[in-house]
Amino acid sequence: MQNPYYDYENSQNLPLPSTSSVWEPGKDERSVRAQYLDRVAKGRLFSSSSRLFSLPVEVLKVLVDNIPEDALASFALVNSDCQQLARSRQFANLCLTYSPCSTEVVNALRVEALRPPVSGTTRLALGTCIRRLNITTLDHWVRHRHDRDLENRPEDPTSEQEQRLIRSSNEYYAYLTSVLNLITNKKVLPHLETLDFEDDIVLRPFFFDALRKSAIKHLRIKQAQVEKEYTINDSVSLGAALWPLQSLSFNMIPQTEDVDDISSLCTSILRACAPTLVYLEWSTDTFVRPLLRSPQRNTCPEFPRLQHLRLRDLTFVNSFLLEAMLSAELISLELCSIEFLDEQDSDFFARLGHMPTLQTLTWHPQGIYESPLLGFLRANPQISRLRFPGPEESDLEFFHDENDDILGLLATFHNLKSLSIVWGGDTPFPYESLKTINKIHTLEQLHLSLMPDTEPYFYLDHPLVRHWLEPMPSLRRLAFSRDAYRYNTNDADHNEYYDNGDGANHPLAWQRMSEFTHKWRMQRLAKGCFEDHGGLEWVFVGQLLVAREGEAVVVGGGERSESGWLLERIFGCEGLAPV
Repeated sequence: MQNPYYDYENSQNLPLPSTSSVWEPGKDERSVRAQYLDRVAKGRLFSSSSRLFSLPVEVLKVLVDNIPEDALASFALVNSDCQQLARSRQFANLCLTYSPCSTEVVNALRVEALRPPVSGTTRLALGTCIRRLNITTLDHWVRHRHDRDLENRPEDPTSEQEQRLIRSSNEYYAYLTSVLNLITNKKVLPHLETLDFEDDIVLRPFFFDALRKSAIKHLRIKQAQVEKEYTINDSVSLGAALWPLQSLSFNMIPQTEDVDDISSLCTSILRACAPTLVYLEWSTDTFVRPLLRSPQRNTCPEFPRLQHLRLRDLTFVNSFLLEAMLSAELISLELCSIEFLDEQDSDFFARLGHMPTLQTLTWHPQGIYESPLLGFLRANPQISRLRFPGPEESDLEFFHDENDDILGLLATFHNLKSLSIVWGGDTPFPYESLKTINKIHTLEQLHLSLMPDTEPYFYLDHPLVRHWLEPMPSLRRLAFSRDAYRYNTNDADHNEYYDNGDGANHPLAWQRMSEFTHKWRMQRLAKGCFEDHGGLEWVFVGQLLVAREGEAVVVGGGERSESGWLLERIFGCEGLAPV
């Protein structure tokens, strides 16, 4: 049987996927929790007489969520009921890395798909436990199975090299097709809700046909390629929910320069799931920015349920599709490097007007677009969370030219509770701007940073911060990032401040003493902040989270961390995603 995804006549055009080097399941912020036991047991009565299984399934779920990870395998060996209870957590989040173990899991699920039902009984199944699937082909497994060097085709490949490449591609795409076929089988994976697809490959119509037949509600395509212009099947009327996704995050680029238009595919995807989408994240590559042609205004899809929108590195020929997305009742909006081919649309955001439901805005500075930002902010004083992550190009002097205008405008906002600002450009930290920030009396959390041109950190003078940042009664959380320190002339340059504690040339005792001294210094700095702002709960300073516990000042977490993801979740749109 031929592989419906693989094109045998053009096998040389389908290389092995661009892969990831590492995957750390313990640090995945999108993990989901286990299912209730009655759902993973598919109505099967418990065979065990243990009093444990007489407890309500809600209590059982709490118990299994608190079993240590390394004890689940032993717990599964007690009996078949305990096995399914352990599986409900072990396989709730399944990552297929193209390893031998991944292949075994796929084969086990294929057996479940082919297994006929037995009258009067219900077998325990692995597929019922899976709620989230991550497809991340890891580099070392590709090398292990196929000789990774074959991906870079020589100019004049030998016949043997050609055959090895075809066999390798055949094997990978057969594996991928097996996975996609399983995804479409709702009997095998009835509770699959989330798919993270991270392999950088060419997406063909079969891929989307498979996903639309599945039970998936949340889809993330990290980066994929399009080899030709096509659309997914959208033959049903425009108002029908053809693909009932609740959240969609996708990044697509043309495979070659010959493919100059992926608009039809992107528009057809959005049209198919627009009626049900709550969260949408759409981006292309920073360096490969295909032109996106919108349909006519009267044929653009409508997004009646869309609440969270994140757009990055997109170039629109016209603004019709963007207008359709922004006309939804958005709660959060993130914009990064949005460009227009038509110069008449350069002030698009300035004339966008009032968005009454918008509460969270993340704006990545783009040089010429700061004036439209002022117009947009004036029209939306109800915003409660505002984040400026700093310019994509560090030489843009964001906020330094229009600093007073923007901050002065924010001081008039009546509901602004969260503010994050990263200044950019080759200028010192603007301490005097803190005096204007003081006028925003509603602020509950504040993040300040500087993005120097060529340096990883900037020197932060805390006495100056305390001088300009007067007591703010509502402030609960205060964060600084990229901050480094220099305490006397004998200290190393502030850009080497964090290297002193873990340098390979220093003895272990020196490293420990350096880290102890750093924590002591940061506790003193945080204590000064707590004295100035009586309501502060914690301060993030020097890559450490320092909290107030009664009269004591303690360092939380122990280890230093730049914690970009933490600050983004607290101050930006990241924590608003449904998955």
